[in-house]
Amino acid sequence: MSAEYDAASGDHNQRDGTRQAFEGLYGAYHYFLGEADRLGWRNARSVRAGVDFVPAKNWKVLIDVRDLSLMTVTDGLYSATFAREALNRLADSRHVGMEGDISFMWTVNARTKLAGGIGHIFPGRYLMQSTPGGHYTFPYVMISRQF
Repeated sequence: MSAEYDAASGDHNQRDGTRQAFEGLYGAYHYFLGEADRLGWRNARSVRAGVDFVPAKNWKVLIDVRDLSLMTVTDGLYSATFAREALNRLADSRHVGMEGDISFMWTVNARTKLAGGIGHIFPGRYLMQSTPGGHYTFPYVMISRQF
């Protein structure tokens, strides 16, 4: 079992000429903010609980649940590429939504791994008030081969 809390500041006043938002240096934040890749590491808060287990030899399964929120509604919602996807300064909630993730890794042999997963976001009040508000599902499969 595991649990985690991540927070990345937002800019409370974008008109004051001082950028106060967290600036990420690297582009891969799946581990911190979920498989669905809908929330970037800027103006974001994430609480995660998860469990990892090995159901069979060479298999690993990870299950996570995340509660996603904004630090402040005055800065907006950023994607994983740091582009602002929504801005609603009149929203009455910072709650972006809940995300459920399931991923797996299968070690086929010493040089080959197959991985995949699915992330699903159940929209919270901020998404419902600031976007069309639909559910979002992101499945993926990948193969890794050492040469």
